[in-house]
Amino acid sequence: MFEVLGGNSLQQFILTCEKKDQRLNRKIGIFFNAWLMERLPAQLVDMFHQGNENPFSLYVEVGRERVSFVVNVIDDSLASAFRDILFTPTMTSLKFKQLKDIVFKVAERSERHLSQTTLSRIFYQDEANGRFNIQVITPTAFKSQGRYQYLPDLRLFFQSLMRQYNHWFEGQDHIDVELLDEICKRTQIAGYRLHTERYEIHNAFLMGFCGNLVVQCRGTQTLKNYVQMLLIFAEFSGVGAKTSLGMGGIRLRERDEKQSGKKKD
Repeated sequence: MFEVLGGNSLQQFILTCEKKDQRLNRKIGIFFNAWLMERLPAQLVDMFHQGNENPFSLYVEVGRERVSFVVNVIDDSLASAFRDILFTPTMTSLKFKQLKDIVFKVAERSERHLSQTTLSRIFYQDEANGRFNIQVITPTAFKSQGRYQYLPDLRLFFQSLMRQYNHWFEGQDHIDVELLDEICKRTQIAGYRLHTERYEIHNAFLMGFCGNLVVQCRGTQTLKNYVQMLLIFAEFSGVGAKTSLGMGGIRLRERDEKQSGKKKD
C-alpha cells in the first residue's frame, strides 16, 4: 500500500524583489508566466502546452515590502533552463510589458532543493505528529467532474498531490483509491482562517481559497508520515488547478529546513 522510491529531485527558484507599488495587479502571476515563456526555448514551451501535466509550477507571494517570484521545477532535466533565466547575473530586475510603469528590482536570489531520497527518509524515518499547519499562499481550486471547486475539500486536495507524485516519481497516472479513502477517513480540518479570492486568467477568472488551514491526521504513524511527505512535496509542486499560471502555491509552516528542502543562495 505504501512505497516511496528514490530518484528524481525538485528545485525551487526564488527571486525576492523590492516592492515599490503598494497595489499590484492581480494578474501578476499570469504576467510572470508569460515573461518566462518568452525566454524559454520554443520546444520546451510547445511541450508544456501539449502535455497534460506541467513539470513546473509558479506563484507570486506579495508581502508588505517584498515580492517573491517562485518557480518550482519537478523535472531534473528542465531545471537548468529555468536557472539560466532566473539566475543570470545580468538580470537585475523584472519588468512585465503589461505593467509599463513598474520595475521589480531583484534584491535576493535563492534556491531550494528537495530530493526524492529526502522524501523517502521523511516517510520511512520521521515521526510526524499528525497536525499540519498549511499556508495557502495563492488562490487554490480543484477541477472535479468538469467543474472548478474552490472549497477546501481534503479529498480533492490529497488526490491532486497523489496524482502529481505518482505521475512524476512513479510513472503512473492512477492513484491508490483505498489509500486516498484511508487519508480522508483519518484526516480532518481542525482549524482554518480562509477567504475566497478571484484569480484572473486572461479575460476570465477562477475563484479560489487562500489563508491558513490546519489539518489533523489521526491515523497510524505510517499514514501521518505519508501525509506529511505529500505536504512537503506540495511546496515544490503546487496543488490543484492552474499551478503553472500562479494558483495553488502552498507552504507547510513550522517545518525544519532540513526536512522541507535545503536552501541555497
